[in-house]
Amino acid sequence: LDDDAEAGAGSLRLDWERVTAHVGAAPPSRLERVFCGAGRRKDDAPRLKVALDAASGSVAPGEMACMLGPSGAGKTTLLSILGARPQLGAGGSWMGRVLVNNAAPRKLWLRDLGFVMQRDIFFDTLTVGQELAFAAATRLPRSWTPEKRRQRAAEVAAQLGLTSVLPSKIGSAVERGLSGGEVKRLNICVELLNDPRLLLLDEPLTGLDSSRAFSVLEALRARATAGHRAILLSVHQ
Repeated sequence: LDDDAEAGAGSLRLDWERVTAHVGAAPPSRLERVFCGAGRRKDDAPRLKVALDAASGSVAPGEMACMLGPSGAGKTTLLSILGARPQLGAGGSWMGRVLVNNAAPRKLWLRDLGFVMQRDIFFDTLTVGQELAFAAATRLPRSWTPEKRRQRAAEVAAQLGLTSVLPSKIGSAVERGLSGGEVKRLNICVELLNDPRLLLLDEPLTGLDSSRAFSVLEALRARATAGHRAILLSVHQ
């Protein structure tokens, strides 16, 4: 971030009005085509299904709002649209309005947005401390000293209970490393480093036990109320 774009100034309100989304359905498998007669010609239009039907809502500064729903309810689709990264598949489209502070989003508003994806992507050979140091170097203002960046990374790591695993490798499905819950909390930690004014989280509690889920929600709620931030998260149920 440049000095004049330092995170933490002001607040953002997010509204969405009558958001309707059609997503491309997966084509039938070979077995479905052979045994069930399901299929289509190459020149047929892609199959679409309604993922969202006139969804409206809002999240204001100082609020932490949760979307609750089962698989296929459209939680991820809505979050991806609100975060300006719609993933709607072949032929998919959406309509409706997304407003930031009661107006159309300005050109660089995504600098004020944090987005925690459901799937975590890290370099598995790095330690937690190295990942946070790299994220701090690329996300925090250039005017900050290295010591201030380290302090910020340590502060957020402590809030999410990651201090004890800072020397540990992240690992992967092949190489042993962090647990699934620890990786999820690291993903949230990276997005919290630059204190985004608006934070969207896609199922951040998945893989956490009740104690860790409670501590994560406490940290997010404290960030929303004390920092006057708007936080929207989805919960699988």
